[in-house]
Amino acid sequence: RDVHVKGEERKAQRLTRDIESNTRRDGPWTPEGEELEEFLDAELIWDYCLLAGYAIECMLKGYCLASKPELIVDNEKMDPSITKHELVALASMCDIPLSAEENKMLSFLTDQIVWGKYPGPKDVAGIPSSYPFPLPERVQAFFDRTYTELYDTSFDE
Repeated sequence: RDVHVKGEERKAQRLTRDIESNTRRDGPWTPEGEELEEFLDAELIWDYCLLAGYAIECMLKGYCLASKPELIVDNEKMDPSITKHELVALASMCDIPLSAEENKMLSFLTDQIVWGKYPGPKDVAGIPSSYPFPLPERVQAFFDRTYTELYDTSFDE
């Protein structure tokens, strides 16, 4: 998150300098040097959100499949309930209680997975509104808590 925020701050400072010195560019251009570094830093958060969403999805699906063999139909196909990318529903299938903040965070990460994987939603309701990305430390805290709960549950028997 810090890299993203610092990159955005540097981009804003550069834009302000360009406007004040009347050197602002119109039209497309290829960023280079420091400008390219600022751009990449500012955009890195979206890659983080996509990969964090994938990691949480894999963890939850892995636990569901390991703990609920009935989700494999005829030993060859997964039940449709496990093939979706809905992290809130997957957490529910794993009996993971979610706070309101975690629910919102997982919904956001679900959007990142869907929009990172597919070019667009299946319906208009799938178009996300703008909202702030979750703080990486909150994503990590959720992952750690969930991993511990799932791991402890796996070896209770």
